[in-house]
Amino acid sequence: MLFIIAAVLVCIGKYYHEPWMDEWRNMSIPLEATSLKELYQLRGYESHPMTYYLMLFGVKIFGSSYIPMFVIHAMAAVSVLFLLIFKSPFSFLTKMLLCCSYYFLYETLVFNRQYVFVILGLFLLINIVQKKQNWLWYLLVAIPFIHLHVYSWLLIVPLTIYYLWQVSPVRLAYKFSILLFIVLNCALAYYSAKPPSDSSNAFVIKEFNIGNVLLYLRYYINGFIAYFNPVHPDNNIYELAPSWAAVLFSALFFFGTKNAINNKKLRQAYLVTFILLTAFNYHYQACAMRHTSFYFFNWLTYLWLDHQLRHESKSYVIAMPFVFYLIMMYQCSLGISSWIKDVKEPYSASKAVAQHINTNFRKDIPVISYYTYAIDAPAACLGRKVFALHCMHPHLYYNQKFSETDCSHCSQGKILEQLSIGRQQLGPCLLLVCKSDFTNWLTDSIKGNPAQFNSKYIQSFDQSINISERYDLMELK
Repeated sequence: MLFIIAAVLVCIGKYYHEPWMDEWRNMSIPLEATSLKELYQLRGYESHPMTYYLMLFGVKIFGSSYIPMFVIHAMAAVSVLFLLIFKSPFSFLTKMLLCCSYYFLYETLVFNRQYVFVILGLFLLINIVQKKQNWLWYLLVAIPFIHLHVYSWLLIVPLTIYYLWQVSPVRLAYKFSILLFIVLNCALAYYSAKPPSDSSNAFVIKEFNIGNVLLYLRYYINGFIAYFNPVHPDNNIYELAPSWAAVLFSALFFFGTKNAINNKKLRQAYLVTFILLTAFNYHYQACAMRHTSFYFFNWLTYLWLDHQLRHESKSYVIAMPFVFYLIMMYQCSLGISSWIKDVKEPYSASKAVAQHINTNFRKDIPVISYYTYAIDAPAACLGRKVFALHCMHPHLYYNQKFSETDCSHCSQGKILEQLSIGRQQLGPCLLLVCKSDFTNWLTDSIKGNPAQFNSKYIQSFDQSINISERYDLMELK
């Protein structure tokens, strides 16, 4: 019954969820690619490995709409719930709390990105470990898992060491060979994900100093309680407390979660993965819920395996630590409220603005967009490319090449000059401006001087959860 209820909630949430920039960009890249070689090149600018894009490249044969993407994500989400509910050793209450939590109900199972497949792969690997299945089954899941996302590399190596040396009966030489194969695949995934030299999404290492360390420690606690501004669920971390309090709470959470794992080897694997996540997050972004969430999934992985061992040893003192229920009660309130809000109002206004354009203007009227958020989702909903204002190149998605993203010339005066040139080149067109503190000046400039651009303000599209994907639409005659 719990599985049916959870699966229905996820499917309803997905049905009402309005696709946004990150989701459409992932789908638009395979739609743009005409071959696997081109897919490899285009995807490289996003700094992600190949598995996910190969999946989307395969499902595009069923159409260019959002439906094929929705279907494979829904199937993965339901599979995650199945493994959690029927294969994990947790109590009914724990499973119910997890199903309603923010990460499962909303962040992972409703949004359509790589993360649901990462969690599915992780749960499949846990199931293989707990059943002590053959190492061939382990590799069959581990290899595509590694090539799903950068966080897979950090999770797989400690888990593989535990599996080979504590679970699998294979000979020692085979163990080292399997581990080497896993590590080589991690290196290959890194090579495929590393952005080209002409990418504006290039990896930048943070300077190591006390200020950055304290800033990062503010994020650790967010990985467990998913704390952010409740009126703006946009994957952005919200600063919970001053630095000293964040450091204190982070330390308490770390020791509390580590000590909740009874088995010494599992506790060591949890600690190693925690160190890897921390080192990577410090130099990567550590700024979004989807990144810090892996602290929580790492903990859940080794709690799962630890509970399984205690079941097998006939130890019935396997209740979850009290801190877990505090965390999950908060996550449940956040997960349910986010799900309800997502059903009630669209996450992005891109569909509404595209419908307005297609209904009220000729189908081939050029659309110029200003700012990254005004490209991916509106272009996908329109079903055609839009022109990026700063370079006047047509885009189906926001290409991360320097030649496409460079804004060294993008002063306000230059942008207005570029708009005049673009209007002369394209003739009558529409201008779509993303609403943000960085872009509102353009709308104000055009509305304040309509004669200069022979412009007409059409409408503001504000009905969306994601503030960055609210738009102003103007006609340039």
